[in-house]
This record gives sequence, structure tokens and C-alpha cells, in this order.
Amino acid sequence: MRINAEDAGYMELEGARKDGDCRKVEVKGGVSQERGCCNFFEPDSRKVRAFRCGLCEYVRERGQRQF
Repeated sequence: MRINAEDAGYMELEGARKDGDCRKVEVKGGVSQERGCCNFFEPDSRKVRAFRCGLCEYVRERGQRQF
């Protein structure tokens, strides 16, 4: 069962294109890989300068098999 978007703190920047999905957080219509992120993002290092779903281990392309 996935966490709802509100509980995960999912947000998208203006102009976001929903082009992905998440196996951890359920977002209506999918997530934006370039302009979306939630509170569960865990950067690989302190040098990370941007947080976006496209860098997260839980994101997947739209249309991919369910996990």
C-alpha cells in the first residue's frame, strides 16, 4: 500500500508535467520527474543541489509494470 501524496508532503513546481509514477507515494495523475518531490527523498550525499522525483529510487516511468 502506498502513502497518499498529502501525508508524504508531495509538491510540484509550476509547469510540472506528470511523466512518472512512484512505488512509495500515490499521486493522482502521477508524478513529475523533473519538477516534483516529496519528504521521502533521501539524497546520496550532501552535495546534492536539487531534489526531484527523477533522482529518487522509488520513481518509475509512466506505463511501467506495477512493483
